[in-house]
Amino acid sequence: MEHLTVINTFLETFDNGYYGPLSVDDVYLYCNIKGNRQSKIIISEIAKANVVTPQKEVKIQCKNDKCVTGVTGDLYDSLTFRTDLSGFDTENFNVLLNLLIDSLRIR
Repeated sequence: MEHLTVINTFLETFDNGYYGPLSVDDVYLYCNIKGNRQSKIIISEIAKANVVTPQKEVKIQCKNDKCVTGVTGDLYDSLTFRTDLSGFDTENFNVLLNLLIDSLRIR
């Protein structure tokens, strides 16, 4: 998946490598988090990615209910990529995430 490769290359340096890499299986999109932790989102329940705060935060939203299992095992309604560091091109990252989401829907 080309979009996944581009996103993972971006995540290598984003927020000091806190997020990523992303990976996919038949059911989940996984986000590995620094410290050997992992969040996962049910692919069939993904709505789309949205910029929440320009240059700060992008979220992958669930269609209906809570479809994200966080690093603590709690359920959430979105998977969040956030930083307080400068230079986060939220618009470009949002486009990349939505291209990935679209490609996951057609596989």
